[in-house]
Amino acid sequence: MKKTILRQLLMLSKRVMYGFLIQLFFCTVLLANTGNAQRKTLEEVKISVNLTDKSLSQFFRLVEAKTDFRFTFSDNLVNLKHRVSVVADNNSLYEILETISRQTDLNFVQVNSNIHVKAATKINERVTIPNLDDITVNGNISDENGEPIPGATVIVEGTNSGTVTDINGDFSISVNEGSVILVSFIGYQSQRIIIANQTLLNIILIEDNTMMDEVVVVGFGTMKKTDLVGSSASANLEAFRESPNVNILQSLQGSVPGVSIGQTNRPGQENSIEIRGQSTLSGSTTPLIIVDGMIFSGRFSDINPVDVENVEVLKDASSRAIYGSMAANGVILITTKPGKKGKPTFNYSGFSAISSPSNNARLLSREEFLQKVRDIEWRNSFTPESGFTERNSDWDFFQSEMRPPLVEGLNNGTDFDWYAAVTRPAHIISHTVSTSGGSERTNFYMSAGYTNDRGFIINDDFSRFTFRLNIQNKITDWLSLGANVASTFSDRSGEAPTMNTLVRSSPLVLPFDEEGNFIVNPVADLNVNALISPTNDNLQKRNRLVGNFFTIISLPNVKGLTYRVNYGNNSVFNREFGSRIFGAGQTGEAFKNNSLELEHNLDNILSYSTMLKKHTIATTFVYGFNTAEFESTSATGFGYKDLTLSYNNLSLADFQRIGSSAWNEALIYQMGRFNYNYDEKYLLTATIRRDGFSGFSKNNKFAIFPSVGFGWAISEESFFDVPFVDYLKARASYGENGNRPGRYSSLA
Repeated sequence: MKKTILRQLLMLSKRVMYGFLIQLFFCTVLLANTGNAQRKTLEEVKISVNLTDKSLSQFFRLVEAKTDFRFTFSDNLVNLKHRVSVVADNNSLYEILETISRQTDLNFVQVNSNIHVKAATKINERVTIPNLDDITVNGNISDENGEPIPGATVIVEGTNSGTVTDINGDFSISVNEGSVILVSFIGYQSQRIIIANQTLLNIILIEDNTMMDEVVVVGFGTMKKTDLVGSSASANLEAFRESPNVNILQSLQGSVPGVSIGQTNRPGQENSIEIRGQSTLSGSTTPLIIVDGMIFSGRFSDINPVDVENVEVLKDASSRAIYGSMAANGVILITTKPGKKGKPTFNYSGFSAISSPSNNARLLSREEFLQKVRDIEWRNSFTPESGFTERNSDWDFFQSEMRPPLVEGLNNGTDFDWYAAVTRPAHIISHTVSTSGGSERTNFYMSAGYTNDRGFIINDDFSRFTFRLNIQNKITDWLSLGANVASTFSDRSGEAPTMNTLVRSSPLVLPFDEEGNFIVNPVADLNVNALISPTNDNLQKRNRLVGNFFTIISLPNVKGLTYRVNYGNNSVFNREFGSRIFGAGQTGEAFKNNSLELEHNLDNILSYSTMLKKHTIATTFVYGFNTAEFESTSATGFGYKDLTLSYNNLSLADFQRIGSSAWNEALIYQMGRFNYNYDEKYLLTATIRRDGFSGFSKNNKFAIFPSVGFGWAISEESFFDVPFVDYLKARASYGENGNRPGRYSSLA
C-alpha cells in the first residue's frame, strides 16, 4: 500500500513538473510585453478611513494597503510621528488628503501611482496633480551597481511639476534654472539637486537599509518586522559581501544571536551549526534548510554565497512550529536573488585569497625530539644529585625505548621535516558572473560561478561549479509563473594525510628508502607513512540538480486572496572511487561507491489578508507533501597483483565484495496560521500544523504541533513618549515542534 501511494505521488509530481515546464516555454513569448493600465486620479479613488490620534506613518500604511498609491518623501522634511485624526466613509482620497494636509501643513502631489509629500507652500495647493512647464531636462537614475531604477519619483520642489522614471531609469522633466528637484524611491535615500544650466543628469541613489529591514521572510510568506511575535533574526550579509567566503555559513559566524557555527579545517567541509543550543543528545543538530520556500536537504556548500539575497533564522518554538516535526533543530530560510526591472545588466564578483593557520602547530625538530626523549627518561637521563636538572653523562639514547629505525636515524643525523613535506600555502579563488533584468511582466536573474579552494594540507582540495536561473513571468494581472533552477558540481577528489598520522611521525626517520621507494611504516609500528595517502587514486564528485517551479494566482475580484503552488525536484548524484597500492595489508585495494538521492516536494498555499478599520487580519493555509528516496551500490576488491587500471577493473582483485542499500520516506502535512493586528499595537499569531510521517512509530503516524505568540507595541501607545526610543515591543510565545515543547519570552 505504501509503495503504491509513493508511486502515485511521484507520478503526480512528474506530471506537475512537465506542466510547469510547458507553461514556462510558452510564456517566453511574453518577455517583451509591458502593461499600461490607466491610472486613476485622487478624486476617483474612494476609501473608508477611521483613525483617531494616530501617527502619520500609520495613515500612510493604511492608504497604501487600501489603494495602489505609494507615498514618497524625504525623511528630514516629514515628521512620521505627527498625530492625525480622520474619519471618512467612502470618501475620495483627494478629500481625505485635504483633511490630513490641514492638520500637518503638508502638500500632497500625485505623480502617476506615487503621492509625493512635501511642506505646503500655498494654502490652496495642499493636494495637486502636476502640470509641466516647457523647459526640459533629461536624466537617468540608477543604483550603486549601475542598474536602472524604474518608477523613481522626480519632483520640482515648490511647484506642481513631477514625473517618474521609465523601465530604463530615464526621465524627462520641465524646470526653470535655479529650481530644486527632489528624487526619491522606496528603499533608497532621497536626493535634492539644484538645477543650474544642466540639460542632462545622471543620478545614483543609495540604498536605505533601515527601510529594507521592514519586511522579513517567515515560513510560507513574508511579514512586516513590526508584526513579528516569534523570535527570528536576519543576517547582515552586506557586511560579508567582500569577504573570501565559499560557504554561506562562514558569513553567519558570530553575526546572528543565538546561532553557534563551528569552525572547519578542510576545504568544502560543512560547519557544525546549533540554534539556541543542543537539542538532542546523540542525534543530528543540523537545522532545517528552506531555499526559496522549498525544503533543501543538502549541504550549504552547494549554494553560491553570491546568489543569496537574504537569510532569516527562526529560533523559538513558536516561529518554527510552522514546519512541524522537521524543525526541532531550528529553521534557516535562504532567499536567492530575484530579477530586477530594467535593461539587462551584467556583474562580476571574484576574489583571490591566501590563508595560513592562526596557530602554526609545527612538529618537533631533531633536537626538540631528542629533548623530549630525555624528559621521558628523566630518572636516568638526569642526575639525582642535581635535583634532576643536569644531564647524566653515563646515559645515552641507546638506553631508551627508541625503536631501531629511530636509533638508526639518530646515528645518521637524520632530521626530516614532515610538517613542511605535507603542508603548502593555502589559496582560494572564486569567480561569479551574473546578469539580471526584466520588463513590467518578466524578470530574471542568472549566474554562473567557479570556486577553487586549495587547502593547507597537500591534496586537500575542493572545487565547485554553480549555475542558477531565477525567472518569473506575469502572464496576466492575476496569473504568474516562475522557476528557480540551480545546479552544483563539486569535486573533493584527492586523499590528504590525516593530522593524526602526521603528529606520530618522527624527524629521525625518512619517508623513502635509498631507491626512492616508500617506507610504509617508517618507525616500524602501526603508523603508516603520512606521504603515502596523497599518492592514492581518489575521486569524490557530487552533482546536485534543483528545480523549483511555482504558480501564483491572485483572484481578480477578491483583493488580498492569493493561491500559490510550489513544486520542487531535488536530485543528488554521488561518486566516490579509489585505489590504494598499500591498502588491504599492502596487497592493494580498490573500490567504487555510487549513490543517488531523489526528493520531491509539493505545496499548496492559500493566503488572505484584509484591513477593517483598526483591524488587520492575515491567514495562511498549506497542504503539501514531501517524498525522499536514497539508494547506493558499492563494490570493493582486495589483493591486486597490478593496480595500473586503478578502480576501473575491480574484477582483477583476488577477493571481491559487493554491497547495496536503500531507503525511502514520505511526509504529508497541513498547516494553518492566523495573524491579527489591532491598531498597530496588539499582535497575535496562532499556528497549528499536522504532520504524517513514515518515520513515526507504527501506531502513531500523525502528530500535531501548535504555537501561539502575543506582542504589544508599547511605543505606539499614547502614553509612551521617550525621545530616544523609536520602537519598543514586548512579546511572549509558546510552541511545540519535533515532539519537543519549548517556551520562550522576550522583550524587543
